[in-house]
Amino acid sequence: MRSLPGSGVLSGGSGLLLLLASLTVLPTTLYGDEQDRMRIQVGLKLFPTLLAADQEISQKQTRDGKLLLLMVYRDRKEPANQLAEQLGKIETIRDIPILIKVTSISELTKQSMEEVAGLFLAEKLNGEINTVISLSESHELILFSPFRGDVERGVLGGIYISDRILPYINGPALQASQISLKPFYLKVAKKHE
Repeated sequence: MRSLPGSGVLSGGSGLLLLLASLTVLPTTLYGDEQDRMRIQVGLKLFPTLLAADQEISQKQTRDGKLLLLMVYRDRKEPANQLAEQLGKIETIRDIPILIKVTSISELTKQSMEEVAGLFLAEKLNGEINTVISLSESHELILFSPFRGDVERGVLGGIYISDRILPYINGPALQASQISLKPFYLKVAKKHE
């Protein structure tokens, strides 16, 4: 199995720097769905780095030694399946095999979160986002959304785009979820307080 590029290097940070340097800034002519698609693709690269930066990620393995990640959708299951397949290509995070399960918002609230390590929002959510935020904080899960405005709404991690692309961290959400991120990750990330 191969490991995520930079995932084992996050303590030194050069892997994250290489990833950020490889990401291009989105053209300002992208709007709507096309911009969302681009943000999702960037998010699929940043989400594993955020998981790898969790100092206690090794303690969040399932009984069979995997990291269970949920790809969360509202209405569109097939695109979420495709995103899960893309994310699954990395195979491991910090040498821990990953397992990705696609789940709807309605299924999410009915299932156990005990062995889940992280959630990736495959679709922009409306009022349901508060439920997902509460769930992630109460179970100390990394919640990542590639969509504009979600970090400001309370999602723990996302994407900040200016003259470059950076990880985006919601400070209060990080505190509420009691997740401890590696200092280097926090140093390079844009923070929302």
